Amino acid sequence: MYYWFAWFVSNVLPFITAVVFFGGIAYRVIHWWRSPRAAVSLVVPPQRRSAGSAMGEIATEVVTFRRVFKGSKALWAVSWLFHVSIFVFVVGHFRLFIDFSWLWNLLRLTPEQVDTLALLGGGASGAVFMLGLVALLVRRLRMPVRSLSVPSDYLLLLLLLAVAVTGNYMRFLMHIELEPYRAFFSNLFGLRFGVPVQNPIFLLHFLLVQLFLIYFPFSKLVHVIGGGLTLKWTLR
Repeated sequence: MYYWFAWFVSNVLPFITAVVFFGGIAYRVIHWWRSPRAAVSLVVPPQRRSAGSAMGEIATEVVTFRRVFKGSKALWAVSWLFHVSIFVFVVGHFRLFIDFSWLWNLLRLTPEQVDTLALLGGGASGAVFMLGLVALLVRRLRMPVRSLSVPSDYLLLLLLLAVAVTGNYMRFLMHIELEPYRAFFSNLFGLRFGVPVQNPIFLLHFLLVQLFLIYFPFSKLVHVIGGGLTLKWTLR
């Protein structure tokens, strides 16, 4: 029974996840793009911004969280570190798909040094990510934010927290050989069925990540994509 469940999570569910994730995002983007503009413009004269100016403002907001900083410096610190940790460990996960041997050779790093760097960088980002989620959950439980929260807000935080806990468990408490995982993802991206990785914690982690990706297009987090579409209204 476990084998077939693992086989479904490893070989079938990823394709369902991809269809729902990309299909859901496409639907949201098309819906936003077709949304009518308000009849009254709220843009302050004297002139509209250029595409470069608007793009620069959006990039600055994404990198610095300037508006959050103006509102609450404590929330800004948590949010900024939280998002940086996401970027670091997402980039780090690319080692499961690609071995950047050319980069390690350029930096003259030995395999042992690369593993140490991955442990330090990935471990730090994973810990910050988990602590950031705990801080956001505590904030969500306190007034006045609690009065504005809905069950889906807690569900999303708990799902991400479960992803963080299982990921950190594998990183800090298990010895992971990358080759079986690289072989697994090589088959997956090659659209080939393969033998599931024999690691129940990884299976649980992989399942939770896929559940998050399925839910993502229908959650509040989709704002990270919708923000770029403000160019449509800014430049029209």
